[in-house]
Amino acid sequence: MIIEQSLGRVIAERRANLGLSLKDLGRLVHKEDGRGVSAQYLHDIERDRRTPSPTVLNGLARALGVDPYYLAAVAGQCPPEVTLYLHEHPEAGPAVAAAFARARQTGFAEWDVVARSLASAEAR
Repeated sequence: MIIEQSLGRVIAERRANLGLSLKDLGRLVHKEDGRGVSAQYLHDIERDRRTPSPTVLNGLARALGVDPYYLAAVAGQCPPEVTLYLHEHPEAGPAVAAAFARARQTGFAEWDVVARSLASAEAR
């Protein structure tokens, strides 16, 4: 059985493991305007009542030592590189979606193989 992690659960568990309070984490993460994030806002994110902006999500990833792409995926947000690529190559949309659907079916077990293959293709 696969237990899906919610964004809030991932953030709350990681914060607890690091021994950070909501206020501590709020001081480490900043909004687009440069102000810190409130403890109440983080509480709402941890309870899956709010979805952070990409800026806040990246700040959370940095502060918690979590891969930002992983947090984006858990949050249901598409990485900016994928969005840009699909804007530039809309015809690739079905193939990209099929690749992710296949990866999800296999539990992303072979994702490392795909990443290594792409890296070796770039090196050529």
